[in-house]
Amino acid sequence: MNKSLGVNLLTLWNLFGRKRQIQFGVLVFFYVIGAVLETASISLIFPFVSTILEGDHESISKVAFFAGIVFICFLVKNVFVYGLGIIKRKYIVNQYKDTSKSLLRMHLDQDYQSFTDEDSSALINNINKYTGSIFLSIQSMLEFIAESVVILMLLAYMCVLNVNISAALILVYVLIMILFHRFIYTKVRETGKRSNHSFDRMSAVTREAINGIKEVKLYHAKDAVEHLYEGYIEENVTLEVKQTVYSTLPRHLIELITVACMLMAFLAVYVTNGSSEDVMSKMAILALILIRVMPGVTRINGYLSSLYANSSVLDRMDGGFYEKIQGILKEDTQSKSHAADVQDKDTHTTGRFNQGSKIVCSNLSFSYENGKEVLKKISVEIPCGAIVGLRGPSGIGKSTLLNLLTGLLVPNDGRLDIEHGDGTTEQLSEAKLRFGYLPQKVFLLNANLKENIVFYRDYDKEKMTHAISVAQIADMIAGLGQGENTNLGENGIFLSGGQCQRVGLARAVYDSPDILVLDEGTSALDECLEEEVMRAVSRLNNQTVIIASHRESTLKYCDFVYELK
Repeated sequence: MNKSLGVNLLTLWNLFGRKRQIQFGVLVFFYVIGAVLETASISLIFPFVSTILEGDHESISKVAFFAGIVFICFLVKNVFVYGLGIIKRKYIVNQYKDTSKSLLRMHLDQDYQSFTDEDSSALINNINKYTGSIFLSIQSMLEFIAESVVILMLLAYMCVLNVNISAALILVYVLIMILFHRFIYTKVRETGKRSNHSFDRMSAVTREAINGIKEVKLYHAKDAVEHLYEGYIEENVTLEVKQTVYSTLPRHLIELITVACMLMAFLAVYVTNGSSEDVMSKMAILALILIRVMPGVTRINGYLSSLYANSSVLDRMDGGFYEKIQGILKEDTQSKSHAADVQDKDTHTTGRFNQGSKIVCSNLSFSYENGKEVLKKISVEIPCGAIVGLRGPSGIGKSTLLNLLTGLLVPNDGRLDIEHGDGTTEQLSEAKLRFGYLPQKVFLLNANLKENIVFYRDYDKEKMTHAISVAQIADMIAGLGQGENTNLGENGIFLSGGQCQRVGLARAVYDSPDILVLDEGTSALDECLEEEVMRAVSRLNNQTVIIASHRESTLKYCDFVYELK
């Protein structure tokens, strides 16, 4: 749904939070001071020009005095405006930083199913584009206010000099803005929306081509991919050119109309009042003001075009988006409280699933948003310290059940509880267990081996040694050029499939998890290596392991196996 520019700006204002709103108000106040200094600087030129036109050699000292005053006033004004520009920039980039971090956190805080329902390129574009649009909107809004205050001050001073010319010029500018809003800004908005769509498609094609590069080459699909990409990029370029045409046309029209109005006004004044010194002085000041106002009006038009263009992106954000961002954008004290909560969470993740405890899944049912029922009234028990297998054909729901157990998905029906040895029961989601996870295809960072195993957690040498031992990768590390510091490339391009899985296993056991989950985690390994890894897993003391696999060679290490049908 298209929302008006005013609605988007009001929502953006509410997004700032109380602290940023106060800072914004202070900036606007300083802009008013800057506008007063600008107007005062120009107004002092009038007596300066009048003194020169008197032609009295005895007034040289007066001319010099006015020249000094004018210079000092312009100096103060420029120093003030320069400093204000730095403050404004800091304000904008700080808001950009806060919003960017909040956008990323908002997406990371979403439930796992949201990521399975959305296109990854769209999610990435959301973060990048929304942040950029908010940044440009804030900048354009501030610049628009700053330039508008200056122009209003100068037009007010013009009214003092000649009210008729000023009123006529203001009327012309108002009519210009109304016409631009009616015929041009709507075009800018619509073109921006179409450009965003074509850019999203370009990003999707690029991501799919790169992620599926093997298939693209083997199936000789390169030409088809290039043709598809070319179509989207041609559309995007055409729309960008149109947007440039719509955005720059007003600048030239404003300049042409302003010059025409100025010449006609001066001609009318000359015909009516002749060429007296007073009239000539006022005309000189009017010309100077118009020279300053004309680019200002052009810039205002540019800021409005930017606001309309970015409004097409902001339109795509629903009301809940802003509410989520507002909930994340907190003051420093609340941020510290959040960090303390995270630290507290980490402190209580161990020892919650001890000897005598068991996970009880009762009548679990789950359906995805497309309506497909994956699990229906599934009941299993997983004792602490046991190795439990899940067997069944592809698509039966083994991975979905693992996602329910780890808390990535929430069941539509049924219960997930922990029954402790002392007879107490608590919900699995409240137990704050630490999981280790090894999927069928491990995601690897474009970073070194050590960073891939640690995966954004705190580095601990003992944990690293333990993980390397369990995953049986000591020989592999010895063969790497820089050992643990060897870069693995994007998605582990420099490793074999089996080596990637072993790095993933090291990552999974690095933190001594309460429960180790293997989702077809050994399917990429050869039989010999699978045997070594599973023996290492089975030797983990009191380690609870849940394995989803179709390989009997893997499931034979399980204490018992559940068959999913």
